[in-house]
Amino acid sequence: PEAGARFEREIRTSAALSHPNIVTVYGSERIDDQLVLALRWVDGLAFDDWAAPRRKTAAGIAEIVDALVLACDALQYAHQRGVIH
Repeated sequence: PEAGARFEREIRTSAALSHPNIVTVYGSERIDDQLVLALRWVDGLAFDDWAAPRRKTAAGIAEIVDALVLACDALQYAHQRGVIH
């Protein structure tokens, strides 16, 4: 019960965020006693898989740094709204 309550709290907190680099949370519900979460679909690769071939060139490294800057911006946005993790 404690983990479920924490998960529901995290869903509400995440759903309140609106930032282009934070996935949109559409909602949640219980199905057959399982809490499910509906998120915006983000098509692509895991960051490590995306970054791996880019590590070989200066231009690729610059792309990685640009992506990390966007992620840091999203993290700062979340932190400014009380999300700490």
